[in-house]
Amino acid sequence: MSIALVAIMPAAKHGAISSAARYTLAVAAILCFVGSKWLSHFIYKNFHFQDYNHSFK
Repeated sequence: MSIALVAIMPAAKHGAISSAARYTLAVAAILCFVGSKWLSHFIYKNFHFQDYNHSFK
């Protein structure tokens, strides 16, 4: 999603899209990128296999 939003900004003509809409697209792209990084960290942390060694307890 963030890549698509960043690709739309330069593709739109300068007069075709307002500056407020450009800033909105930029903020949405950044939020999507940060959300995807958080989600990948959450998934890795919760679903990564870690072997439990019973002898150390």
